Amino acid sequence: MAGEDSVRPSRDGDQFHYYWAARRCLRLLPPDTDLVAISIEGPAVPDGNAVRDGSKSIDVAEYYGSTDPATATLINYVQLKHSSVREDEEWIASTITETLQDFGKRYVALVAKFGVADVAKRFRFEFVTNRPFAASLETGMEQLRSDHVGARGKAAAHAMRIDVSIASGLAEILTLTGRTQRYLEQRTLLHDDLSGFLPEADRDASLQMKNLVEQRATSEFSNRPEITRIDILKALGTDSRDLYPAPSLIELPAQIVPRIQLSELTERIVSGGSLCVISADAGVGKSVLSTQIGSQLPAGSATFVYDCFGNGAYRSASGYRHRCPSPPRRAGPC
Repeated sequence: MAGEDSVRPSRDGDQFHYYWAARRCLRLLPPDTDLVAISIEGPAVPDGNAVRDGSKSIDVAEYYGSTDPATATLINYVQLKHSSVREDEEWIASTITETLQDFGKRYVALVAKFGVADVAKRFRFEFVTNRPFAASLETGMEQLRSDHVGARGKAAAHAMRIDVSIASGLAEILTLTGRTQRYLEQRTLLHDDLSGFLPEADRDASLQMKNLVEQRATSEFSNRPEITRIDILKALGTDSRDLYPAPSLIELPAQIVPRIQLSELTERIVSGGSLCVISADAGVGKSVLSTQIGSQLPAGSATFVYDCFGNGAYRSASGYRHRCPSPPRRAGPC
């Protein structure tokens, strides 16, 4: 029984890693994001080939713009630590020295390759845990970021095994995130996060996301640890068209002729009291008129134009714009 008790907390830590990383992977889904990939258990292949130092303390790496460190707009390296039996015990500099040393090694290697200013602009390090951080450690990091480095700042630099002048640069781009939700809460949060993307409830979605991350953590994917938007859509059995409204295809002419009916319509809308419906033959400008209403309404008004017609695309059997999407495919019986 004692052996089981010593193993179970370790398994809890693994689950925390998978659920936390799965939630972060959902940041790949918004169409306007610059996040292109999230690597599991080490850096992405192009990044790992360019800089090898400190890789063993990278549980998750987030890449914006590119997975190539030479062209990425931002890279965030994350180490995850979870405890089920010591979750109220504070981390001090000496207890996370292995992580700090690896972060220090990678920081020094990045500076040698890209320079201090570029690293400060495009690279980040983060330590995420459900445990709290001791005031001495947080004070030490604050001192390293300031012009007055005291004993605690020097202790933090010593834990990194680098000079204070170099440790100050690392401290500027290092975030300590403590008391984050433990693994059971992460599991619930993943389900909640997914429900905001999927059109219908899918009991298997969170499991599919967790399995995707868990697979990337194995040796099978040592040559491709990255997860992209396409990987997530495939795991969920859906595509981006099912997650977001169809884009507007209304084509506005270069020169718009004001309609007399526009002012009359907006007056009726502002006065309220009834629903306004405009009907007219095809091609006379109903869609264009709908885009002009918002400019005539009082400040603070909100206008939503729903393009059901889609420039005729609503007739396409493969691209319906006026019906609810089909639920994602399931991995097995419910």
